[in-house]
Amino acid sequence: MSENQKIQLEYNQLLDDCRSGANTFKIYLEETFDFKLREILLGALTTFKDQEILLTKNICELGFNIEDEINPINKVSEMIEKFKAKLFDNDKIADYAIKNIENYLKTVTILDETTSAISKDLKSSLHILADDYRKIYQDLTNFKLNKMI
Repeated sequence: MSENQKIQLEYNQLLDDCRSGANTFKIYLEETFDFKLREILLGALTTFKDQEILLTKNICELGFNIEDEINPINKVSEMIEKFKAKLFDNDKIADYAIKNIENYLKTVTILDETTSAISKDLKSSLHILADDYRKIYQDLTNFKLNKMI
């Protein structure tokens, strides 16, 4: 597999994670009635949409094909989350949202570290994604901490 093919695969996986993340956070939003948590989840959904636009633009600039379908593994994960979320309270929803954000941040970090041949604009986009995920992570962990007080 060429370096360009690896980059295309990674970017499409990141785009897929972004779409899947939006769907998962939408599920969490439907299952919580805590005003502050709903506010955080709505902000995350807006962020995921902005990220989808940014990633799509980057993929097109590279001349790569965009995968339109969410991969089957992410679809199954979403169905499981939908089922589990019905059983969760607000704290558990926040815990799972934090876990998802940690995974997305890890994916961005790995992509940033392993693809040195990409342009500065694309590197910049990865840093934007990482900063967005850190903000969501901080909001969710602050929500959890404030619940403990």
